[in-house]
Amino acid sequence: YPLIFPEDVDIRIPSEPNTSCPSKLEKKFEEYYKKFKKTGVDQNVRIQELKDFRNPCMYEKMISHLGIDEIGTNFPQELYDPHWWGKESYYEE
Repeated sequence: YPLIFPEDVDIRIPSEPNTSCPSKLEKKFEEYYKKFKKTGVDQNVRIQELKDFRNPCMYEKMISHLGIDEIGTNFPQELYDPHWWGKESYYEE
């Protein structure tokens, strides 16, 4: 089905952020990558194979415990606000 938006709504994908990744986070990814190259163990696969991870309730607990905004974005709100969409915009609603 084609998406139909009001004429006054300008929807577009924002450009790439011009800020760099925090060095602490970048270093963490580098460490995981080096560990993967050395051991061949993919951490994502390892986590997905854990019994607790396969528990459907675990996902919701992790999201709640870590305070993660599932539809959040790294873009500034003036560029893209994912919370702009109403409940009627989501399939589940």
